[in-house]
Amino acid sequence: MSRRSSRLTRAERARARRKNGPKRWLPNSVNVYTCANGHTTVTAHVSPGTTPFVIGCQHDECDLDAQSSFYNVSDALVPTHEWFAPKGEELKRLTEASPLVEDHISRGGLMLRHVATKRTVE
Repeated sequence: MSRRSSRLTRAERARARRKNGPKRWLPNSVNVYTCANGHTTVTAHVSPGTTPFVIGCQHDECDLDAQSSFYNVSDALVPTHEWFAPKGEELKRLTEASPLVEDHISRGGLMLRHVATKRTVE
């Protein structure tokens, strides 16, 4: 069997997604974002929703982008940040501050905050 013939077509993948349903969200799933300088940000997924593939590096004085490890990391890592769905006054404050943030949250996007301080990364 050739390599190409063993792959699913786009239609077959779509049928499999409909049959199997969406990927389940697992509370406190751990992910790591890494920039080109090797700085890492360990995150926990504490609310159902969407997280980005790329974020700004959270290391002091680093302006590079950090890429997701797609949750292919050990759950034993200790998160420094968490992805959450803002509510109440925080939701109001964030959405009033930026139309882009409002659009992101309205589409199921999560926000990032420091675990220790609960301060939202904006």
